[in-house]
Amino acid sequence: MNTLKKFLSLLLSVLLVLGAVSAGLMSVSADDDGIAWNEADNRYEISSYAGLKSFASIVNGTHATIPRNAAASAVLTDNIICKNNSSDTEYASDWIPI
Repeated sequence: MNTLKKFLSLLLSVLLVLGAVSAGLMSVSADDDGIAWNEADNRYEISSYAGLKSFASIVNGTHATIPRNAAASAVLTDNIICKNNSSDTEYASDWIPI
């Protein structure tokens, strides 16, 4: 009986760890680039112009670490203004279309 309790305790511990890991994969993590992968919805969430540029590079196949995904989907989680940091009136000139 004591062996059964130890086995069940170990099994429960492993399941809790696996559950915590998979829950972490399912959530959206904050990202300094303004883009995060949402595993649960199978899409990117974009919150900034930098994130939009990262998404474009993923779709276009020019991202430094993520392979091309022409079928990627995304949702905007915030309003995005595509203006140069140095000027409130000049639109960003570094945009590469998707």
